[in-house]
Amino acid sequence: AWSHRQWVLKTYGLWDGELEVVDELLTQDVRNNSAWNQRWFVIDNTSGRTPEVVAREIAYAFAKIKVAIDNESPWNYLRGVMRVKGEAA
Repeated sequence: AWSHRQWVLKTYGLWDGELEVVDELLTQDVRNNSAWNQRWFVIDNTSGRTPEVVAREIAYAFAKIKVAIDNESPWNYLRGVMRVKGEAA
């Protein structure tokens, strides 16, 4: 289902509101690894990884880590954001 959703988003450019949808999914269930993956996908295909976006995503991940510190999903997301940040430096 997620791959089809991603295809629709890319093919038809239906990005408006998608990050908000993903945020709502993560608010409902911070352990939703598929939603974390979707967040990565949306950012990569919309705003990209500018320094401002990277800073925002680091803060976002830390906020979600505070909700469930033992949850691997935001930690993995943060690791990916930091890796991208390191490559851009």
